[in-house]
Amino acid sequence: MIGSSNYAVVTINMFSENTNCGFFIGAPSLAIGLWWFAWTIPDAVNGVHWIVPTLPLVLIGYAVNEFDTVLLGYLVDSYLTYSASGLAIVATIFCAAPPFLVCYGEIIRESRRFADQTLRMQSKLAMKEND
Repeated sequence: MIGSSNYAVVTINMFSENTNCGFFIGAPSLAIGLWWFAWTIPDAVNGVHWIVPTLPLVLIGYAVNEFDTVLLGYLVDSYLTYSASGLAIVATIFCAAPPFLVCYGEIIRESRRFADQTLRMQSKLAMKEND
């Protein structure tokens, strides 16, 4: 018969946590990409073709996009009818962070040991450039 279906319907129960499998690919991609890029930066390594430090950026870009997609998918799957509110909270936090850092960034950096060390190093470099 034409149009009749002889296929069995298989039901698989999927939970929100099952959608996080993208992290298994994204996390190593990010780690490999960051290490690769860090060890092939043109100022640190001489005589390296320009494509060598550019290729890890593909891995880093993939990982960042994978994290974003997986996390937003997880929020939507976890909160269903409330997902729009959850995404709005995430968007609000991302929108509030830059003005917060502009106002309080220097205070935060001065209160942290390593950030304070970096701030002093940047001032020394700026003084050398002005001389």
